[in-house]
Amino acid sequence: MIVTIEELRSARTVNNGYSKEQIVYAQELTGKSKWRQELVGKSLTDAQWLKFIRLGENTKLNSKRKKKEKRKKIINKFSTSRDSWCWKPQEQDIPSIKTKGMKARKEGKRASRRNRVSRKDDADFYNSREWRELRVRVLEKYQCRCMMCGRSPKDHGVVIHVDHIKPRSKYPELSLEFTNLQLLCEDCNLGKSNKYETDYRPDHLSEDEREILASAINSI
Repeated sequence: MIVTIEELRSARTVNNGYSKEQIVYAQELTGKSKWRQELVGKSLTDAQWLKFIRLGENTKLNSKRKKKEKRKKIINKFSTSRDSWCWKPQEQDIPSIKTKGMKARKEGKRASRRNRVSRKDDADFYNSREWRELRVRVLEKYQCRCMMCGRSPKDHGVVIHVDHIKPRSKYPELSLEFTNLQLLCEDCNLGKSNKYETDYRPDHLSEDEREILASAINSI
């Protein structure tokens, strides 16, 4: 007979696979470690094929016997008699479960899920008329220059983003709040991501920070 893939699959016996005895015997027949590929299409006698199947069946029967033997070996088996003595715990024997803070943590997780901004929400928001009009106002007010590094599209060829100081993913209610917006170049905005809430607007910088930013702009 010629062994086919279907016949080889039907010979699986142990955990949807092959027993150790089957594998050893198949390697003897093919002479190679990758016996499954070599066995498909190989011509075997009926006796050889039956032996291959029986090796798996014998292993399966042995494993069932071992499981039965394990079940029999029960130490200190409890009595099932209704009249037998049994201990029932009292209320004072049952330890109390500490639930302090669990309710608050669960409620916090639910709130974060409710406030989470999805990708679909992002697409709808950034294509909306309200956002585009607000974006132009911010670009015009701050003269289209990065408030972190001082670069601009005109002088340095960078792309300017209108950034939410308090990230929109965490504070969706501030999405259209003018005072929550600043200008950052693409590099600075990607670095800030939603991990930081730093306000880089000139109105909120100290005198020292303004001087540092001005010198950075002049040195570019």
